Amino acid sequence: MVQDTFVSALGAYEKFKGKSTERTWFVSILKRKLIDHYRKSARRDASEVSAGKDGGSNFDSNGRWLEDRSPADWGSHPEKAIHQKEFMKILRQCISSLSDRAAAVFTMKEIDDLPSEAICKELGISPSNLWVLLHRARTQLRSCLEADWFEISGRERKK
Repeated sequence: MVQDTFVSALGAYEKFKGKSTERTWFVSILKRKLIDHYRKSARRDASEVSAGKDGGSNFDSNGRWLEDRSPADWGSHPEKAIHQKEFMKILRQCISSLSDRAAAVFTMKEIDDLPSEAICKELGISPSNLWVLLHRARTQLRSCLEADWFEISGRERKK
């Protein structure tokens, strides 16, 4: 950063008007360099998360499940479980454990079947923020359901 600051200062020295000390001018250039650096890294981190490269991803670079992160065996057809009152009770409990915003986004998208644009407008969020909230909600719901429903149901089926 310091080297970049000196290179930039050398390139722009003829524009220096002398309204401040050279030290103040260098420090202001360095501040701008730091701000630019952190903005770029934040954008890069956000794009990696949206591309599934956040280290917490469940998929490899080809979009296949990682061995140790693949979903647990849910046994029989999960779509049949939706019609069971017990499952719906556990699902409601799992949704209530989410943050208010994540629960609202998940409910609006997956249960109320609202389009993404309407959800973004209603909640005042960007499409990328919607994606992140949905990803987090789905991941947390998956863990909750595996622990509170499918693990218990699997033990009952084995008996």
